[in-house]
Amino acid sequence: MTLRRRSRRGTLGRTALPLGAPALAVVAVTVVVASLSLGLVEAAFGGTAAVHAPAPSVATVLRAAAAEPNPYSTGMPAQLAIGQDNLTWGVAGSGATGLDFPVEPVLDASGDLWLTDTGHNRVLEFVPPFTTGMAASVVLGQSSFSGTAAATSQTGLNWPTSVAFNGAGDLWVSDSDNNRVLEYAPPFSTGEAATLVLGQATFTTSNAATSASNLSYPALLAITSSGDLLVTDSNNNRVVEYAPPFTDGMSASVVLGQASLTTSAAGTSATNMSNPQAVTVNAAGDVFVADVENNRVLEFTPPLSNGMAASVVLGQATFAARGAAATAVGMSDPVGVAVDARGDLWVADASNNRVLEYVPPFATGMAASLVLGQVNLTQSVRAATATGLDYPLGVSLDTHGDLWVADSDNNRVVEYVPVEFPVQFAEGGLAYKTNWSVTFGGTTHSSTTGWITFPQVNGSYAWSVGSVGGYAVAPASGTAFVNGTTTTVVIVFTSTSTGAAASWFWPVVTSVLLVVFVIDTALAVMLFLRGRRPTARPPPQVVEPASSPPAGGGPPPPVS
Repeated sequence: MTLRRRSRRGTLGRTALPLGAPALAVVAVTVVVASLSLGLVEAAFGGTAAVHAPAPSVATVLRAAAAEPNPYSTGMPAQLAIGQDNLTWGVAGSGATGLDFPVEPVLDASGDLWLTDTGHNRVLEFVPPFTTGMAASVVLGQSSFSGTAAATSQTGLNWPTSVAFNGAGDLWVSDSDNNRVLEYAPPFSTGEAATLVLGQATFTTSNAATSASNLSYPALLAITSSGDLLVTDSNNNRVVEYAPPFTDGMSASVVLGQASLTTSAAGTSATNMSNPQAVTVNAAGDVFVADVENNRVLEFTPPLSNGMAASVVLGQATFAARGAAATAVGMSDPVGVAVDARGDLWVADASNNRVLEYVPPFATGMAASLVLGQVNLTQSVRAATATGLDYPLGVSLDTHGDLWVADSDNNRVVEYVPVEFPVQFAEGGLAYKTNWSVTFGGTTHSSTTGWITFPQVNGSYAWSVGSVGGYAVAPASGTAFVNGTTTTVVIVFTSTSTGAAASWFWPVVTSVLLVVFVIDTALAVMLFLRGRRPTARPPPQVVEPASSPPAGGGPPPPVS
């Protein structure tokens, strides 16, 4: 309970007695002392005399939203480029800093960037912090950063297009022109040999075939939550799944896009594909396939089975349509797909020179929510700028939610970083310099001032306020929606007890007031008695005895 200043009039004064000026002065001193004591009490226990400044008059942004605020915005610029010295060049380069037609970037569990430098027949690793034009740290497929030759061997590659990591940290590479998929075991080093091969019986063969154990131009890869490997076997117009444990030349267990593992016909239906290039999996296990020549993305709902039908198509109004278009609904050669932590689907719409985002729930023929690489959803111009793209192929997201895009014909990989906005928690009611804390989006900050601020990208975030002894807090938790501006949440603390200080503070204050009261009363009584003491009387007059009356009678003579 917060103590408020109260009037002491009529408590210590004795107005019924006629006091003189000295007594009134003593009473006034007593009232002042009592008032100061009460002020000290307020300061000690969180009263208005010593609290953090009241929270400002701002609206608390705690509103429900029809859809999650988006961290990205249409046409936003990329922040850095790998493979180029700046964001306005697009020429092919060599060595540890140059790229030639990169196809897919992927981040590993440590945050390192891996990408297929396809035209140089190699895979590169970049170690953060990332900067424009930085050099790679490790190269696979070549014995050094100066090598670019294709090879069919345990250490060589021929047009690698995709990389993926499993839960154990093993690296998988689709070696497309060798019609195989290779596995590399950590720790990784330049020029190291692969440990396992799929699609071929040995490391020195590269035959294309249509069977359970062969591949024909495998394009992009994905790993499911159970560790299964998904491969877009593009020239066989199918997606195949391999289940661990993995062995050289093993057979696939499931096929999508074909009725069996021995057929390869292209088609435009819910059960067929035509040159699929990319595949990804969301948290629910749904599989998304970029079906390039049908200009669409298909969604398959688990459990997966041979020849099953897709449940949703994006880029087309029906499963039978396949026309290309540069619209909010259409696509033209979609090659890359990825799903972010929010469940949004990202599509590299290559021939439209753009990247599209789709926000769930997904529905056949739905429109994209935003576009990168273009200023709107109807343009498709090529550009080598911070805001432009030229034939983007692979897309990936890191643990921070940043989007990485292989901008292939610009010979670079670019990173898009969402803008952060302040989320500020304003506190009122705590005693001065009291420590308090807020946990926001999994991060905890504390302060002894009236403000705690978190920088955050657009989205919705759970938050909670740490307990402070002797105070109740309202609200104690909630969800903050960040949507392109500063978000302020007002927190109010209210004292619930006098706290530990009361064990000594109240007795001291009471004793002081009691002593002052006793002294004041004694002085007032003394002054009162002095004011009522009788004054000295004059000495009595002496009356002389009267003389004998004169003869004949009459009144006595007057007394002189």
